[in-house]
Amino acid sequence: MDTERLTTPDDSWWDVKLRLTRGDRRKIDTRVQRAAFSYMGVLKAEGMAIEELRAMATDPNSDDGQRTPSNPDEDDMMLLVGTVAWSYADEITEATISERFDEHTDIVLAWMHKHYNASRTEEAQKNLNGTLQSGLPEMVQQSGN
Repeated sequence: MDTERLTTPDDSWWDVKLRLTRGDRRKIDTRVQRAAFSYMGVLKAEGMAIEELRAMATDPNSDDGQRTPSNPDEDDMMLLVGTVAWSYADEITEATISERFDEHTDIVLAWMHKHYNASRTEEAQKNLNGTLQSGLPEMVQQSGN
């Protein structure tokens, strides 16, 4: 596994994965989904209907549904699954990550968001191009007969 070493202002370091695996992404997505459903339950208990939530989600003035660096559940899981080693004596866990200072985790998260999200887009495009070039149209035509 290829890693990159990131240094924080106090000369601590984090070794992070250069790329996330499909399993890593599933862990992150599962955590985000659980948090979203939990939050929806709270809103529903407060009297907000699912239709109102749906309207907010499809509002053209709201964000476009893309991942944002401001999602703390995604950030926490990204730090957990993306961090391979660090200079701290503690084991890498959710609890020990939460004990780190924001100015340190912000550096690591900025790198992760830039590299992981960009590589995901590039990988998806390569996979799509490879699939299309390898005969997907013929497969679709054959299945339609």
